[in-house]
Amino acid sequence: MVPISPSQTPRSSDKAGRDLRSGEGSFNGRPDKEKGVNVQVIVRCRPLSEDEARIHTPVVISCNDNKREVCAVQTIANKQIDRTFLFDKNGEYPSDAGVIPRAVRQIFDILEAQHAEYSMKVTFLELYNEEISDLLAPEETSKFPEDKSKKPIALMEDGKGGVFVRGLEEEIAMSERIERMELDLDSRDKQLAELQDLYNSQQQSTAELSDKLEKTELFKGITSEADALLHDLQHSLQSQEKKLTAYAEQQREAHNRAVETTRSISQITVNFFRTLDGHASMLGQIFEEAQTNNDQKLSELEKKFEECAAHEEKQLLAKVAELLAGSNARKKKLVKCAIVELRESTASRTSKLQQEMSTMQETTGSIKAEWTSYTQSAESHFLEDTASVQIGKGDMEDVLHKCMEQAKLGAQQWKSAQESLLHLEKTNVASVDEIVRGGMDTIDILRGRFSSAVSSALEDTDTGSQNLLSSIDRSLQLDHEACGNLDSMIVPCCGDLRDLNSGHYHKIVEITENAGKCLLEEYTVDQPSCSTPKKRPINPSSVTSIEELRTPSFEELLSVFWDAKSSKQANGDAKHILEAAVAMRDSRVPLTALN
Repeated sequence: MVPISPSQTPRSSDKAGRDLRSGEGSFNGRPDKEKGVNVQVIVRCRPLSEDEARIHTPVVISCNDNKREVCAVQTIANKQIDRTFLFDKNGEYPSDAGVIPRAVRQIFDILEAQHAEYSMKVTFLELYNEEISDLLAPEETSKFPEDKSKKPIALMEDGKGGVFVRGLEEEIAMSERIERMELDLDSRDKQLAELQDLYNSQQQSTAELSDKLEKTELFKGITSEADALLHDLQHSLQSQEKKLTAYAEQQREAHNRAVETTRSISQITVNFFRTLDGHASMLGQIFEEAQTNNDQKLSELEKKFEECAAHEEKQLLAKVAELLAGSNARKKKLVKCAIVELRESTASRTSKLQQEMSTMQETTGSIKAEWTSYTQSAESHFLEDTASVQIGKGDMEDVLHKCMEQAKLGAQQWKSAQESLLHLEKTNVASVDEIVRGGMDTIDILRGRFSSAVSSALEDTDTGSQNLLSSIDRSLQLDHEACGNLDSMIVPCCGDLRDLNSGHYHKIVEITENAGKCLLEEYTVDQPSCSTPKKRPINPSSVTSIEELRTPSFEELLSVFWDAKSSKQANGDAKHILEAAVAMRDSRVPLTALN
């Protein structure tokens, strides 16, 4: 590989046979124009020519014709020349790394060595059989491979003598590792698409088998077993498909997250270093401006002082020569002291600024070390993810192999089931006819038995309904008799209740009248008079009289109530019994007149 510096950019006037692939002509076969090409060639991937080998042109990667690692086919004057080259760079790449990742790595190395701001976009195309295909374009999986529509890609000229391809998928390149990861993801997507096509063909074959099973209407038992077997096979295939798709989605999401995080972190670090460089440059400019301003001020001050001193010396030279000389010396000393102080202050400021710059450099170094450790950890995680993806790929291949074996086993079982169905169809027709005849005879016998059973059941229902009606009439008669007995018991009870209420009312009226008479007439303690009241003798009640005032117990009252009720039922004189009960219950004297 021959490196080309930016100053060695080929022009159409410098080289007539310009080629973007191998340097053997134009990319589109047209002759070069007289205009210049605005293309910066960083590196060419081609073998050395005789002139370049003779003048010992410096190369980036050596080529070895004895090892068959990468094969490049060149067409010169309608002749195909096969050459094999080994591209190696100190063992950093695996043995199967091709030209594309190595070229991307070389481009990044050159751009980072220049310490310039750049934004790089990568497109990958393939030229085969005079057709251009985009390697980064997402493929649309369809049921039939013939239905896949390719994205149109146009080869155009930029107006400056160069060519470009329109319609390619672009990806922002932050690191060559990310580009390799995206290419691996594209290859995995293609493998998943192939697996999906294989599964669709398997599903179509199972659908055809299910259609054949639906066409057979006889011998449902055997066909149901075959349907269950095919259903289990289809269910297992669907579950395997779901697992495969879920695993693929998880792997793709994990890789996408890793790519996004690395991109965002790299962008943040780039912006941080840019701002840090900007601040450092601003501090340097401020320090330089301050130093130049101080120097200018000091020089102006010295000039002004010298002019003033000379002017004063000319005016006062005759009068005060000695005094003027002493004053000039003192002033010069003061000015020198001031200048020394200013220089010391500027030196201290410069030392402080240098210390700040050193601390900033230390922080940038620590940040760079942390960034390198993070990139190493991200690379290790990426390697682990790729290993897990390889393991999942092996598992998917094993599962697909098992599914194919199950499908073959199902097809063999279907063939054997079909043969057994045909044999049973021939052997069981006579048995089915005999079964039908026997069924008809048994149906006739059962019909006679059923008619006799129905007639006996109707007779039993008639007798049962008559018995039920007679029992209902008897129960109604008993209900009427019970109602009459209850009415004969309730009527005298209602009369007794009315008599009791009337007697209770009369007694209440009598009690209220007696209470008013006693309280208003008999128990007046003092009469209004104008004389002085005198002490009156009072006879206190005895213990026996107090005991007589106590209320009888509940048992005594209950016995009196039941005696009164029994005497009422015996004699019929309710009023006399109630008066006796009241007299017995209230035999005590309620109050005693003291006046």
